[in-house]
Amino acid sequence: MTMSADAAHREHTLAQAGTYRTAGHAEDALRLVGPLLVQYPGDVEASWVAAMSLCDLSRGEEALRIARQAVTASPQDADAWRLLSVLLTEPTEVAEAIAAGTRAVQLAPLDPYTRAAAGFALSRSPRRRDRKQAIAEAKEMLRLAPGHPGFHVANGQILTRCQRLNDAERAFHEALRLDPGNLAARDGIGAVHDQRGHVLRAYKSWGSVLGERPDDRSLSRDVIYTIGRWARVMVYTGVSFGWVAFAFTFLATDKDPFEASKYTTLAMVLAGLAALFVVGIAVRLVRDRRLARLLWSHHLLRALTGLIGTATYLVAAVLLVLTSPQIASGFALGGALLTSAVATINSVVQRRKDA
Repeated sequence: MTMSADAAHREHTLAQAGTYRTAGHAEDALRLVGPLLVQYPGDVEASWVAAMSLCDLSRGEEALRIARQAVTASPQDADAWRLLSVLLTEPTEVAEAIAAGTRAVQLAPLDPYTRAAAGFALSRSPRRRDRKQAIAEAKEMLRLAPGHPGFHVANGQILTRCQRLNDAERAFHEALRLDPGNLAARDGIGAVHDQRGHVLRAYKSWGSVLGERPDDRSLSRDVIYTIGRWARVMVYTGVSFGWVAFAFTFLATDKDPFEASKYTTLAMVLAGLAALFVVGIAVRLVRDRRLARLLWSHHLLRALTGLIGTATYLVAAVLLVLTSPQIASGFALGGALLTSAVATINSVVQRRKDA
């Protein structure tokens, strides 16, 4: 086989692997591109396809190892450094990601993709100076490619990370003006609404994206995270109102704990129903059955039962002081079984990565 034939075979394989990955068949893409990395160790294009396919399969450590091999094999290739910067996603890796992105810009200063990679890495830094530099990189990226909707989306994502929400929303709308069907832009608008606390607007934006991209697991996790966070807010609000109702009713009924506990229990139940409704929205929105089952099994049922358990436990404590242990035992039954409400509700937020 001649050298030109080898090159043609390589190009054909990379194109086919890229098509497989775009269609959601990461394992097939990896099966095709794997032999290329054996034949051409450190090949940057093959490394990109392989690393991104591994990320799709939640095999981030292997993807990062391939990126490091590409940098070692091709230290003067900007795309190798850009790949490394993109894959360094852990909080402890921010400084290395910034260094890799900066090196990519040094090697290819007129490439908007390297500017985007550097901007994303810098936007993850907690330092204000780095975030200002991230915005500067995004501006340079747009100067180099002003009519590309994807770079306007990247600009919006960087601005969102830097908490420049108004500018971010304008960037996403500009991407939609250039490409009305751009799902990433609608996804970004949903993220902006989420950051602002406008959960219904976020639901509307993300719902339109999931309607066309129902298997998007990353977006599904974002939906679960957001809905879980707002369910927690509703629960806390309901608990607060419940105890305010108890205090006022207790005083208004000449310190009758039974009358007061009725209103407290009602407030708790309403809070639980509100959380049920909100998480139900997430189940309807998230088409992935495994994620939906996870949401119900790990979050909804345990959170609601924990809420009711804690409510009855606290009411029982009040009744124990005001009446007798016999009366309090009925209220304490549910609380004794379900005493971890707050920790369980918090798990809705904390399980974002596990989803």
